[in-house]
Amino acid sequence: MRSVRGALLAAACAGACGPSTGDLRGSWLVSIDGVHRAFVFAAASDARPELAGERDVYLRYRYPFDQDPVVVETGRYHVDDGDLVTAVLWDETSLRVGQTLRAGLDDWDDDHFTLADPAQGPLRFTRVGDLPRRPGQASRRR
Repeated sequence: MRSVRGALLAAACAGACGPSTGDLRGSWLVSIDGVHRAFVFAAASDARPELAGERDVYLRYRYPFDQDPVVVETGRYHVDDGDLVTAVLWDETSLRVGQTLRAGLDDWDDDHFTLADPAQGPLRFTRVGDLPRRPGQASRRR
């Protein structure tokens, strides 16, 4: 359910603006073709060494439904002119480290956003309390 704040923001922006950096804080998930893709956005995190002392950080996950969450990328983030801007500090292949990436945030409300992914097209993320874990395992807050 959209909050009053989200509804007022949507009415005031009429689709022209999106969330703030702080609005994204929390866990977000999209599940496609047996694979979970997730972001966890936080003011700060000590979950990984490269995030120590950093502000406005993210962890990106990608993992099959029958597995536990696996971090595939970390970095700093902010929202600029309706886009998610990420500065990659670590990724599983080391190919994106040091890159700044920009992707459009569309259809924002307090519980959903669509990320314009150049490789896969639009991905509709939903806010979740916990990232799903493999069947039979308790969910764990990240």
